[in-house]
Amino acid sequence: MLGSPEKMIDELRLQGFPSTFLKNELKELNTILPLRHLYERRAETILLTDLRQYERAVEKAVYVDLSDEQFGALVSFCYNIGITAFQNSTLLKKLNKGDYESVPIELQKWTKAGGKRLKGLVHRRAAEAGLWAKSAYVSSNYQLVEKQESPKLLKAEILAPLIASFSGIAELLEGSGPVQWVLATIIVLASCVGLILIAKRLREERL
Repeated sequence: MLGSPEKMIDELRLQGFPSTFLKNELKELNTILPLRHLYERRAETILLTDLRQYERAVEKAVYVDLSDEQFGALVSFCYNIGITAFQNSTLLKKLNKGDYESVPIELQKWTKAGGKRLKGLVHRRAAEAGLWAKSAYVSSNYQLVEKQESPKLLKAEILAPLIASFSGIAELLEGSGPVQWVLATIIVLASCVGLILIAKRLREERL
């Protein structure tokens, strides 16, 4: 299990107003907590408890092998869109057919809310695609090993996170402040992962 993918993507906010209360909808906790007493360790405990149901949902719905990074990316995605939406998604259907390369592209289709494209979702999908791209293809135990084809530099798992990353950077340049810089850093790292994969494939092709 890969720790907490949500913690890597979502910003942790602990400070709240004295009159504001957080109603915890988790079935496991069933309690009401004042935000001012929600310290980091407690917040992490709540997040990890909440994530378990999404981890189980991903484990149950995905039939192919996943690396820790791929599993973490899917848990983050499932957490964000909901279990039912994840179970009915084209992303899951393609993945269960062994189409690992389609995942980054399918992630980019989930950047709208209320018919509008939201920057926050664009950044989140870019971070998830970057996390997914850290892992190479993981074949099923039941799949025969075939001779590898020559590397193709325009494969989906490289193009999708790069396109999303550069798009996100362009939007961030319109704003300013520490939050924008943090998000920009995440997006740059995601694009760097894609560039590293390209360099690796070039080396493999020359060998």
